[in-house]
Amino acid sequence: MITAAPPAPPAAQRGQESAAVFVSAAEIWRRWRMPLAIIVVVLIGGTVIALLKPAPPASGYLDPAGNGPLGAHALADIRAGRGQAGRHSSSPARSS
Repeated sequence: MITAAPPAPPAAQRGQESAAVFVSAAEIWRRWRMPLAIIVVVLIGGTVIALLKPAPPASGYLDPAGNGPLGAHALADIRAGRGQAGRHSSSPARSS
């Protein structure tokens, strides 16, 4: 069964509907100020945490104290376990 579309509202009612849809800037601000405040607080907190994070230690290539991928801490531990002494030197001239 096919029904006809409902009749259009009178001209006086159309004006009232468009007025109800209008949202003022103050209403938009009231609606969005809490989500914006939360976003700002999260961004400021993340920035503070990033700035307070300590820098990674600067250790050179095969540094016996370096625990990173270029450090030789594990190799120094193995050598110390076998009774072989190791010494830390920062230049080739001091290593001999």
